[in-house]
Amino acid sequence: IMLPKMSDHKPVRLVATVNVCHVQAEKYDAAYSVLLKKMDAFENAAIPDTCLSTHFVDFGVLGFQDRAVSSFKVINKGATLAQYRFVSTDGDEGHFPWWVRSLNDESEGIVLPGHEAEIHLSAVYDIRVAQTVADAGKSVEAIVVLHVEGGRDHFVRGRAWAGARLMLSR
Repeated sequence: IMLPKMSDHKPVRLVATVNVCHVQAEKYDAAYSVLLKKMDAFENAAIPDTCLSTHFVDFGVLGFQDRAVSSFKVINKGATLAQYRFVSTDGDEGHFPWWVRSLNDESEGIVLPGHEAEIHLSAVYDIRVAQTVADAGKSVEAIVVLHVEGGRDHFVRGRAWAGARLMLSR
């Protein structure tokens, strides 16, 4: 069968049925194996390959009503785009624990192959933190989940320390 390599008209398409008299099982299996390996390599190349600069953010010691910012980087080591977003760990108040927020709408984004994105998280020591950690020197901790579409989830642990003792009246 001769197939045209180019045409001066619209693309040509052929649908045909071919009857095969004899199949050599060894050659068929070898060709099928090569095809599976190529498909597997293609699918693996399409999986985002990401890592984080750190899996821990420390907001340090916070006094009442203080805010602190800490950051980490999402690094795309793969050959395809890496689309990320924060997801909820417990289905409660959204993507972050109540005392942590993302700055500058960085709760989702895209990282090009071979590039990185810096994500800034903010922590605030408010009345809810004070009620949780009423003693100075105690910490409040949480885990945020960074989900990469078609890739893996990254878990980032955040911690802040209570700096000043707070007298709560009830």
